[in-house]
Amino acid sequence: MSNHAVFQILATTPAGMEAGTGWFSADANALAKKKYPDLARDAVYAFTNAHVVLGSTALFSRHNVCRRHDLPLQIVGIAQDADLAIVKLSGDAKNFLEQKLREKTGIAAI
Repeated sequence: MSNHAVFQILATTPAGMEAGTGWFSADANALAKKKYPDLARDAVYAFTNAHVVLGSTALFSRHNVCRRHDLPLQIVGIAQDADLAIVKLSGDAKNFLEQKLREKTGIAAI
C-alpha cells in the first residue's frame, strides 16, 4: 500500500454532488483497524474531509489509473469536530484498482 496516494471523492447528496480529496495512507489503515477491529481485512482505508461525505447517499472514488470507472466507497467513521472521515475501498472495487495499478504502474497493491 502506498503511504500517501491521493484520489478524488465524489458524493451524491440530496442537494446534488460534493467533491473532495481522499488520501490512502498507512495511518488511515492503522487507525481504522485499531478503532474498528472487526473491519474487513480485504479492504484499504483512506482519510477525507467529513464535510465531503456527510449526508451522502452514494460515495465513489475516482483514480487516474482507471479512468471512466468510479469505484464505490463506504464510510467507516466520521470525526466532525476535526472535519475528518475514514472511508474504505473493498471487494471488487479494490481488486479492480489493484489490477489497474499493476497494469499501468507496476505497483502490486494499494
